[in-house]
Amino acid sequence: MTVYTDSIQSVDPIVPSEVVNFAFTDPFTAPEGGLFTATFGGHLPPGRDLVPQNDELDVEIQVIRFPTDLLYDDGSAETNVQWSGDNSGFGNEFVPSIYPARVTSGVVGVEVSAPGDLIVSIVDDDGPGGSPGTVLASDTIFVSSAGLHRVDFTDREIIIGDGAFFVGGIAVSEGTLAFTMDQNEPLSRRGWE
Repeated sequence: MTVYTDSIQSVDPIVPSEVVNFAFTDPFTAPEGGLFTATFGGHLPPGRDLVPQNDELDVEIQVIRFPTDLLYDDGSAETNVQWSGDNSGFGNEFVPSIYPARVTSGVVGVEVSAPGDLIVSIVDDDGPGGSPGTVLASDTIFVSSAGLHRVDFTDREIIIGDGAFFVGGIAVSEGTLAFTMDQNEPLSRRGWE
């Protein structure tokens, strides 16, 4: 593990709720994509700190190098969901970290009760209140085995200029496909039925 450190000392007093901005002399630049943790701390002279347990804060920094996959998955599915009726499905909302973002494929995880058709779609967030709206691309594939199923949309030139987009799957026939879900924390809270 590589540790980057920098510190700044301020001798000017600040009042409660005041915000002070600092510029680090040695800025952090991630050498590669991955998960990093930044620890921020502030300490007062002995006897002046009334709440020392709030002197440090750990912040998770997710660094993404493009091209990349955006996903809410740790490699295992703890459960699956299936609805009653034909044409039922599930999707997730994604917010790119840079714009414009080009979407080249959609991936949906399923369990199979019986082989069936799966509609995989990329949908814009231009519906009411940022909900799913315009279908940007959609294809139907036949699924006979459980797992992750990727649909290539490279030729569709899907460009997200702002906001979010959704990747969704719809089981065409009831009782065929169930959508896998990762239930390990942290949870995305970006799922849509």
